[in-house]
Amino acid sequence: MISTGDAINSCYEVNGISAGKNQRRKNMNYKRYAHCSVALNGYVYVIGGFDNKDAEDVSPNTVNSCEKYAPFENKWYEICPIS
Repeated sequence: MISTGDAINSCYEVNGISAGKNQRRKNMNYKRYAHCSVALNGYVYVIGGFDNKDAEDVSPNTVNSCEKYAPFENKWYEICPIS
C-alpha cells in the first residue's frame, strides 16, 4: 500500500482497454510487495517479495513462497516454499 508502506495481499484483474474498470479478485495467501509475477499456461504465478513495512527503519523480510492463481476458479494455491 503506497500510502502506508504496508505489504498487502489484494489482487485485481487489470482491464487494459477500459481504464478504471479493474476487477477485484480473491486475495493472495500471503501479503507481499516487490515480488515477481508471471502468466503461464492459464495461471498467474507470484514468487517471493517482501512482507515487512516498506520504511527506512524496518528491516526487510523476504517472503519465501510461491503461489499460483487459477483465474477460472478465482482461487490461489500455495506451490512451494522457496529455500
